[in-house]
Amino acid sequence: MRIFRTICTAVLSIALLAACSARGSSNEPSRAPKPSAPSFDGTYRFDFDGTQQLAGGEPKPTKSRTRLYALRSTCTDAGCIATATKLADGDPKRRSDPPVDLVLDYIEGHWQMALREDSACADNEKRGPLLTAWILAPQPDGTLTGTSSVAMNPSPDCAVATQTPVTVTRLSGVDDGIPVANPGKQAPLSPSAPGGLTGHYNETSILGDSSKPGVRRVAMQTTCVRNTDQCTTFKSYQTAAGATVVNSLLFNNGKWALDQRVNVNCPNGATAGTVKHEEYGLPQPVTRPLPRVTGSVRFDAAASCPAQQLDISLERTGD
Repeated sequence: MRIFRTICTAVLSIALLAACSARGSSNEPSRAPKPSAPSFDGTYRFDFDGTQQLAGGEPKPTKSRTRLYALRSTCTDAGCIATATKLADGDPKRRSDPPVDLVLDYIEGHWQMALREDSACADNEKRGPLLTAWILAPQPDGTLTGTSSVAMNPSPDCAVATQTPVTVTRLSGVDDGIPVANPGKQAPLSPSAPGGLTGHYNETSILGDSSKPGVRRVAMQTTCVRNTDQCTTFKSYQTAAGATVVNSLLFNNGKWALDQRVNVNCPNGATAGTVKHEEYGLPQPVTRPLPRVTGSVRFDAAASCPAQQLDISLERTGD
């Protein structure tokens, strides 16, 4: 009996071990690692280098400026988020007036943010939406470097596409009297449909019945106000002479659009000023990234230049 009891105990132990092993190797999916990002906590100085500002891709120096922000950051299973409160100029113990609160997301190694405001053009009182986008890369020394881009297009005479280098330096912790929103309580980032227009594309343009399409390589960079379709796309390319051109297209009502005053070469060899209307529709169904986008560029008639329209297609070639 003792032998039988010993055998039964051994068999039962093996069975329990097998059951535990089976439970340990269940088909439950392994959890993805929690996202991580360099800390973005404290009071920071943002230095915008106006001496290196570009407008439309060309140098357009302006006055440099400095701003202070108080920030908090955290990472959850949904991603890494930072919240920022703008501080009074030169005073890290007071909020700005009016207050400005921002939310940044850590995406592919960069802290990113877009803010929409209503603003007037520099040369006239025409008002319209202005989008400011930051893309900031953490550096080994604890600073962050990147670009502040501004897009605006309320009229053909006010087509703004500027890019200004920015350096971000931590000064101290956040003063106890400065309220900064809890980043852990922000809504998860939801990708915007227009945000899929990103990367490098081959642009093919066809003028009327012409059998000789024009082809060039363009780069598209889209930034959207968080969890909205309020987006701007910076389109950049090089001319035949080697100059870099940067335009900004604002997304609204299912399409990207830009109205811009430009000079064109007329058939008789003269040059005339006219207005260019460029637009692209958001293709359906929406994919990320967008592999193909179509649209048109129309030039108004001017002087000896007839009105013209180009049919445009963008075919994505990569990041």
